[in-house]
Amino acid sequence: MKNILIILILIVTLLFLSCGTILDSSKIVGRWELINVEYYQYNEDFDSYKKITAIADVFPDDKKPTRGQFFDVYGKSFIVVFDKLNQFSVTYTSKTNQSGTIFCRLVDTDWSMDTSENSLTIKLKNTPTPDPSTDIVIWKNGLTVKNYWPMSSSDTFEIYIKAKDVGLDYFNITLTTNKDLSNDDKYRFKFHSVKAFFKRQI
Repeated sequence: MKNILIILILIVTLLFLSCGTILDSSKIVGRWELINVEYYQYNEDFDSYKKITAIADVFPDDKKPTRGQFFDVYGKSFIVVFDKLNQFSVTYTSKTNQSGTIFCRLVDTDWSMDTSENSLTIKLKNTPTPDPSTDIVIWKNGLTVKNYWPMSSSDTFEIYIKAKDVGLDYFNITLTTNKDLSNDDKYRFKFHSVKAFFKRQI
């Protein structure tokens, strides 16, 4: 009987570990680089999702959005910093290698975790002021999103956001930098959820 109990405990432990890394504050504090973004479009007829992987370019083409449009900014690289005060900031590097800050007021941000359910909650309290030449859709009017088991390893984590998290049926962004074409349906990209992948910077 004792051996059976030990085996059951081991099985449960392995099941938990297979979901990802157990959270604690020390594992999330630090610098994280955005390495990939996946956009998901829901097909009601087939009750399925189509995955569109973002391109790494600064500007979108007429078919796919960029990684930077996750933060509503045209840029080459993006860094999220979680600090010990449970606040976070996001900075980026532009096409001309200039640095910029997307969420510049740390007091407007908050992150927290619940170790009992292994969840990470991030909150943007106020509307940010990103690059005005892009759409503001995902982070418009602030955002609170909770992700369960967000760390697949100690060096990687994910943020998954659904349109309904911000009271929308879908997100809508532009696949052109030409303002004259921004309202053309050909260049409008609708998606229902998005997942961003980050890697720890040493």
